[in-house]
Formats: sequence, C-alpha cells, structure tokens
Amino acid sequence: MAPFVEPSEEEAPAAEVEEEVAPFVEPVEMTVAAEAFEDVAGFVAARRVHAEAHPEDHDSWLELGRLLWQADERGQALETYGHLIDSGSRLDEIIPDLEDYVEQWPDADAQQALGDAYMKADRLTDALDMYRQAMAKL
Repeated sequence: MAPFVEPSEEEAPAAEVEEEVAPFVEPVEMTVAAEAFEDVAGFVAARRVHAEAHPEDHDSWLELGRLLWQADERGQALETYGHLIDSGSRLDEIIPDLEDYVEQWPDADAQQALGDAYMKADRLTDALDMYRQAMAKL
C-alpha cells in the first residue's frame, strides 16, 4: 500500500471546487428560461406585425390567434379570430378551435365569438344557443 501523503497547499480540497462551480449553475438556467420567454414573446410580436401588414393572409391570422391563445392572451386571441370571422375565411378551422376554447374557458366573450362564427357559417340554431349561453353569463 502507498503511504498517506498530505495534500499540498496548491491542491484545492474538493469541497472548495464545488463551491466555486455551484454559483454558475443557477444563473445559466435562469438566463436560458428568460431567453426562451423573450423568444416566444418576440415570435408572437413578429407574427402580429406580419398579420397586420397582410390583412388578407388568413393563414397568418389563424396562426396568430392560436399563438395568442396558447400564450394566455385570450382577449387578443378572440379579437384575432374576430378578424377571420368577419372575413368569413377559415370557418372550418375557426369553429373547432373556438368550440375547444369555450369548453376550456366558458366565458361570455369566447361564447360570443363562437356564436359569431356559427352565424357566419349559417348555423343559426347553434349561434342562438351560444348567444343565449353568453347572455346568461352577463
């Protein structure tokens, strides 16, 4: 067996090395999370600018509405869907989205938007039912 040798003063104990490394772990994780949040917000803002610059690009408006809903910007999402409903475009995709949203978040604004989509799609009975539900919440 090799004899025990005392570590020299130049060699740092393992505990000191861990203490030097540990402070760098937390800030890196926080920076990555902050950058990811900024990227999402920046992406949504860029999609909004594009959609507003191209009012006839219904694909961009639909994508923006979905992004806003996922980002918990429900009021803005419903306004975006309203733009599409007014144009009468993409109703076959808008209606299922709004039906899901009303199921998740049954408030009067979402129900009114769904009622508007039903009206535009000539689903008058469904529209009246949805408007009644919305009125009951007011």
